[in-house]
Amino acid sequence: MRARVAIYGRDENECGPATILDICDVEDGNYVGIDISKSQRGYFTILDLFHETFPKEAEWIADSFGEFLHGALRNDGRHFWIDDGK
Repeated sequence: MRARVAIYGRDENECGPATILDICDVEDGNYVGIDISKSQRGYFTILDLFHETFPKEAEWIADSFGEFLHGALRNDGRHFWIDDGK
């Protein structure tokens, strides 16, 4: 699903680019997304889609889905990409 639809319930350009898709609902109103408009070495960038700042900001998480999955599986369900100051 397009991230703008998942976050705002509307498929309109002012709600974000059509090329960012949500791939994971982190169950707090935020999503992990994939940007299909940008490819590095054949892989798509994985983004943190924070509902309060998207679409103006979308933080980088990983260079590929494999890298994201590796981090997710090694961190006991914690959002490994969020620096909690520890």
